[in-house]
Amino acid sequence: MDRDDIFLDAGMRGWIVRTAKREYWRVAQLCDFPDLVQDGYLCYAKCRRAYLDPRPDLTGTRDEKRWFQSLVKTTYTNHIHTLAAKHKGVSELPASQLAADDSGEDAVWARLPSQPELGTLQALVASAPAEIKQLMILLASDGLNLLRFERRKVGRRAVRETTNEFYCRLLGKDPKTVDIVWQIRAYFG
Repeated sequence: MDRDDIFLDAGMRGWIVRTAKREYWRVAQLCDFPDLVQDGYLCYAKCRRAYLDPRPDLTGTRDEKRWFQSLVKTTYTNHIHTLAAKHKGVSELPASQLAADDSGEDAVWARLPSQPELGTLQALVASAPAEIKQLMILLASDGLNLLRFERRKVGRRAVRETTNEFYCRLLGKDPKTVDIVWQIRAYFG
C-alpha cells in the first residue's frame, strides 16, 4: 500500500458511506446518494491535500489516523450541512424585516414570501379565533427580545415557563384559565 492510501483504509471508506446514509435525508432533493458518497471522497481528498501532502513524516499510526479522520469528519459534515442550508426550499425572513412598519396585521401577512403552503396557512389564520390570530401576529412581527421563555424559582431550582404560560404572557391572558396550546392544536389539528 503506498503512502497516499494509508489513510483511506476500510474504516475511512465505511465511515464515509455510513455518514452519507445517515445524512442523506438532508440533501435528498438536491443530489443522488452516490453523489453524496462521492462528495465524501472529495472532502477526503481536500483534507489530504491540505494536511497530509505537506507532511511526508506521517506514517499512518493509529493516532494519526484518528486525527485525520476527525478532520475529514468535520469537513464532510460541514459540507452536508452547508449544502442543505443553501438549498432550502422555503425562503425565510427575519422577524425584524416583517415588522418594518406598523400598518396592521394584514400588512404582516402580505410581506411574507408567497408559497403554496403559506396560502393555506394564511387562510387558516384569517379565519382563526381572535386569540390565535393575535398570537400569530405577535410571533411573526415582534422583536426577538420579546420571544424568550422566562425562568422562575421553584424551591432551589429555576424552572422554565411552559409554552402555554409563554403564549399567555404574550397575549396578556391568565395561563391558569386559558389553554392557548390546546386551542391551537384543536384549531389546526
